[in-house]
Formats: sequence, structure tokens, C-alpha cells
Amino acid sequence: MQRICAYLAAVCLTAATAAARAEEPPVTFARAGRQAVVPIGAEAARPGAKLVLRAFGQAWGEPAGVKNGAAEFTAPRIRVPVVFQVIALDNVDAVLAELVVYPDRPAGLEGDVTWIAAGAPDWFYAWCDALALPLARHRDLRSFRAADRPVPGRQALLVAGCVAPGDDPAALARLAVERNVNLLVLAGSDTCSKGANGRTMTVLPKHTCSVLADLQAQQWALPPIFAGCRSPFSRDTLRIANRQTWLAGPGWPLVEELRTPVEGAESRRLVVSYLPWHRQLGRSEVADSLFLRLLAEAAREAAGRRRLAARWRLLHPAAGDVAPSQRPVLAAALGSLAPAEDSQGGMDIPVRHPEKGTTPESTTDGNVHPTAVPLGAYVLDVRGDVPLPADFFDRRAVKDVETRRGPTPLLILGDNSALDRWKWLAVDRTGAGKDGPAPPRCRPGVVWLRDDALPPSAATQLRMMQLFTDWNIALETM
Repeated sequence: MQRICAYLAAVCLTAATAAARAEEPPVTFARAGRQAVVPIGAEAARPGAKLVLRAFGQAWGEPAGVKNGAAEFTAPRIRVPVVFQVIALDNVDAVLAELVVYPDRPAGLEGDVTWIAAGAPDWFYAWCDALALPLARHRDLRSFRAADRPVPGRQALLVAGCVAPGDDPAALARLAVERNVNLLVLAGSDTCSKGANGRTMTVLPKHTCSVLADLQAQQWALPPIFAGCRSPFSRDTLRIANRQTWLAGPGWPLVEELRTPVEGAESRRLVVSYLPWHRQLGRSEVADSLFLRLLAEAAREAAGRRRLAARWRLLHPAAGDVAPSQRPVLAAALGSLAPAEDSQGGMDIPVRHPEKGTTPESTTDGNVHPTAVPLGAYVLDVRGDVPLPADFFDRRAVKDVETRRGPTPLLILGDNSALDRWKWLAVDRTGAGKDGPAPPRCRPGVVWLRDDALPPSAATQLRMMQLFTDWNIALETM
């Protein structure tokens, strides 16, 4: 048994290193003792070639021929997950495909969940079969929409692959509400990962966030190593959205939850994973555990979560100076904007979408007064060429910031020497680090993103999206 464990550890490390190669063989999954159809590709092996499974330096089972671009094998009986290479007897150096075989026992999954797949990657269907995961299958989201509703009163998770261009977060959120499901999009499969940056990423406990944050206390002896992680900033992925990171990567999320202001979607989850899970499942125990946990969390309702209905106050510049090409995140939030000053009776009045701003409420004097929507944040943007007005720090809106009570945050974007004159902000530019001057500090509790570029960097945009989500402010350009 110790020898088998040692072999498996070596296989895990070898597979992780191999994952960085530019071209990867197709991967499929099977359950021990069952028949497995392994896609090879029409041009991978010559007609009439005999293929065999190889692991631990030896061949397993009987040779198989290629028919319609695939070979059929009987998955060997094993006690732990094993990765078998598919090779041709006349060319043992070329790995044509990989077959990951799981032991003949069902996986332990959390909760009583209805599992549904619609247009999911092929590897996900094979993986579910290998783990004996009961799965209702639909060809795509369109066929799912036409099907009967899931069982009422049960948790239901719908797993999809690359979604159609018209299926933006708002459309997917409406589908989740109408059909009473949560949604997990696997955007890291081979068919989805065009445009992946090819950078190798080792996932560690410190990268877990949000609902996975409890994993930060763990220690992983063999953490999974992924390659080609898809970025959410690629051209064919939605750029501006309310985002909440579940698994952080090198500058962008590897797994994230998208939120929308769609009514009724507060408790529904829309989770997107950019990781090629099929390249690590069965090779790394941590990867399997992490993916099962991801499925379980994505299936759970977000009980008690508030709607994205808060508003924010723009201190500078004027709303008319917020161009989508230069300030894309602020522009996407303008629908929830409250004026910086000159408000009527201290009430926040939305710039756009007046139906979101107030709810009539009768009072004892017989009149009808509006009820204010909560103010989620103040924003001061000093980037660009628009200078702060001479009387800026004496304006009512700034005084509101200084005297505010409660946890209404202030976000400062960019850096400007004019900020040094704001006594309340208490800018401190003193101190020096070993590599140069230390970045300026200011009043505790203020979020200061000093990126002065317009448009801002991807990292700054992502940080802003997450902040607006934390503050329950909707970003409507999705």
C-alpha cells in the first residue's frame, strides 16, 4: 500500500508539471470495472492502430481499436483514483488521451440536492458517472428552459458550460429565479479556454475567499496546480458585473459569484469557474475535495442576502464627466447614483431610474413623503484633468462625509496633492521603505485606490466591482 501511495504522489506531481504544456491530451473519467469510451480524435491514431492503457510503467487490460475517433476500454479495478495514459502499441512515446478511473464506490456529497446539467462540458458528465452522481441532463440551456420545473422545495444546481452570447448575468439570474435553481458555469474547459493566458497557477488555502474562506486554516501537502486559467477580462467574457471572489488568482478570480439586481435573485447563486478542473480531478486529492465543496456551496441558497438596491454619492467629478470608456465601473453604477449635493430636504434622489429611488409612505400630517434608499458609499475620483473646485472641501456633501454616522464608506480613486488640504482625511506622506518612499496613508476606514490611469487597470476595475458589490450597489452594464 505504501508503494501505491508513493506511485500516486509521483503521478500527481508529474501530472501537475505536464499541465503546463501548450497542448494537452483529451481527458475523460470512468468508474472502475465499467466500460469507458475514450475520445482520441480522428487524426490522433492511424486506422487499425491498437491502443492500450498505461500506468505505473506497465500496460493494463486488453488492446482496443479506434472507431469513430474513440477507443473503448474496460476501466481497470483500482482502490484509489488512477490516471491512465492511452498510447498506441506502435508509438509508445505519444500520449493520445488520458482516462481517470475512480474506485467503484459513490462519492460522499453534502445535502439533498437535485443535480442538473445543460450543455456542460463532456468531462463533467463522465466525471458524474464515475462518481455515481445522479444527474438530470439537457442538451443546452434552451432545452432546459423548455423542460419541466425541478422538484419544488429541494435545492437544485444547474451546471452549464460556455453559455450563449445572449445569456448575460441578468438573463441567467432570471432563469435561476423562474426555475428555482442555482447556476454554476464551468468556463475553464478546453472548449471554453481560448484566450487563457497559459500561466501556471498553484491554488493554496490562502486563495480561498467568501464562502470558502474557512479553508484558509488548512494545510495542503500537494496543492493542485492549474495551467491556462481563463481570465474574466477576456473579450468574450462579461467585463462589468457585481462580482464576489470565491477563489482568488494572480490578479483576477479563479472562481467567482456574479450578482444582479434582478428581483428575486437575492437568494440564488450564479457562480463562474475559470479553472480547468478536469486537468486535476483524480490526480490531486485536494482538487477533488475543493471541487466537491464548490458544487455543494454553489447549490446552497444565499439565505438572508439583501438586494443590490443601495445608492452611492459621487463627490467629484460631476456625473456628466463619467465616460464609460474612461471610468467603466463608475459609469455602470450611475443608475444607482445619488447627487453629491443640492438634494431636497436631505433626501437622496437618483439621477436615473427614478422608480428605484423612493417608495411613497403616508405620514401623520396627511402628506406623502418618500422613504430614502440606503446610501451605500461615497466616491471621490481625482483621476483625470478635471480639478477639484476651490470650495470643494467646504461643500455640504464633503461635510456629510466628515460628520456621517454608521458604516458608510468613502472610496478615493487616484492621487492628487489637493487631498493634502483635507484635514479630516489626514493624509500622511511621510516614511520610507527600503525600496523608496512609502505610499501615503490616510484616515482609517477609507478605501484609497491610487491607480491614476484612465481607463484604470484590470486589477483596479476588479477591486471596484467587488467593493460596489460589498456595498450592495448595482452595476447595471453587464
